[in-house]
Amino acid sequence: MRGRVFMLDSTLIKQMRDDMPTHAQVAADLLRAAATFFRNIADTNQELKGQMETNAETYDVIAKLVESDPQGELNLDEEQPANDQG
Repeated sequence: MRGRVFMLDSTLIKQMRDDMPTHAQVAADLLRAAATFFRNIADTNQELKGQMETNAETYDVIAKLVESDPQGELNLDEEQPANDQG
């Protein structure tokens, strides 16, 4: 097997690149998975329900921000408007 050369078709290489998720897409998916985790805890633990729902909403909002504006910055000095789930 030594010295074996594999040739890849340029179309295949382009398809592989196009199918690869960006770091922002992976981050958004991980944030949404965490939001689901928090919702699952909220469903099973009434004592933690409020905090877990808040966590889930926060992670969902950040996931949307990462996807829509990966290079954006949060201005934490100003009061942020309430999250509209509509």
